[in-house]
Amino acid sequence: MKRKLLIAVGVVVALLVIAGASIASAFAGLVPVPATAELGEGVTSVADGYVQAYIVPIGEGSAILIDCGQDPAGTAIKAQLAEKKLTVKAALITHGHADHTNGCAAFPGIEIASLENEKPVIEGLVAARGPVPKLLKNDPAKSPKVTRVLRDGDTLGFGEAVVQVFSMPGHTAGSAAYLTRGVLFVGDAASGVEGGTVRIAPWAFNDDGAQARESIEAMRKRLLDVKVRTVAFSHTGSLPSL
Repeated sequence: MKRKLLIAVGVVVALLVIAGASIASAFAGLVPVPATAELGEGVTSVADGYVQAYIVPIGEGSAILIDCGQDPAGTAIKAQLAEKKLTVKAALITHGHADHTNGCAAFPGIEIASLENEKPVIEGLVAARGPVPKLLKNDPAKSPKVTRVLRDGDTLGFGEAVVQVFSMPGHTAGSAAYLTRGVLFVGDAASGVEGGTVRIAPWAFNDDGAQARESIEAMRKRLLDVKVRTVAFSHTGSLPSL
């Protein structure tokens, strides 16, 4: 009995080591995340721990956010907003994982927008389906409420900024990308790799890895006649193209 228990423990440890090594290798070679970076036309990245949010100016001292970061106090984002003398009017959420939505609590009263099928994940009504995210469902009592539902192909106006909405399912079913001011924000739908290529998030964090790859290829085709200066990712530095 003792021998069987030791074997079972050994198997579990081995599987954990293999899984850890797999995830570690998936993060190797990624473009480093800067503390903050200017992406042109006033767009600024803000590192919030291991994730980034983005500030997009829309004129008259106002801005929108692409994701809200993981800090419920929004400390890093608020510091950049204060430096630029900007007030947040809305947040466009790429997907519902908590490291992208927790920070919305720091900006009460703003408009929260997402694709329709991501709304339940953001609000904590259901969990995402990835092996890790499905264990970490958002707390409905602490989650933001989506006040504006978006659809693939929508064009939004925020002050001086025009935002195009794209569906990029795979990382989550309702993952979205947003294009504005020459920057394509793809959230966790892809990550930038040193050398100029991209790859999907580690398998344990995706709803459907195959679909995530298909979404990248589909987006490339949709962008053939669209001017994109920079592709901005949530967990890596930016690249000039997808």
